[in-house]
Amino acid sequence: MLLANRTKEKNQVKDAVVEILTNECNKYHLTIAPKTGHTRQFIIKSLNILIHRINQKLYGRRYRKKGLHITGIVIMEHFDKSNPHFHIIIRDPRGDLESQCRLEDVLIKVIPKIEERLRADPDDIIPPLISPNCWKLQKYWNDGEGSLEHYLSKEFWGSDAWTKPHLDFLSTINADGVEFGLRSETIYPSMASLTAKE
Repeated sequence: MLLANRTKEKNQVKDAVVEILTNECNKYHLTIAPKTGHTRQFIIKSLNILIHRINQKLYGRRYRKKGLHITGIVIMEHFDKSNPHFHIIIRDPRGDLESQCRLEDVLIKVIPKIEERLRADPDDIIPPLISPNCWKLQKYWNDGEGSLEHYLSKEFWGSDAWTKPHLDFLSTINADGVEFGLRSETIYPSMASLTAKE
């Protein structure tokens, strides 16, 4: 019975991931490679600061008053190695993602400012957490072969993925940013809700 439940759970999450990664509302694939030498907790906090600032710039007052924010999925890779990075699929189900300004222009403005918010003292010298050559924004593409989807989900389907108690490397984007390490019974409904609203 336990094995049957785990298989059902795995298939539900797999189906939700595949649906999100192949959905026509996907607009951008953003790759971010933070500077190494920081803790995972610090980098995730910084990513949430970045998401908050993106939301402020893209949606203005509508971000807090109407709850409008970017949506999508974040896949975290290689945090046990020397090149930690995030793959972020940003969706545009309402068609208003760039109604005020272009996402690329927003990223150019907000990425250099992340370290400013993290300074304890204005005179502190903190090297950029994300340098100008360590992020890339691409239009999302689906070549019909599933190559991008396969690449983005490669660690998710690794042989040890389901021996872990948590889905440590996958998160949806909500109004407060991202949260990794959620159990699949939490993350699956969150993923399913992304496509159910359309």
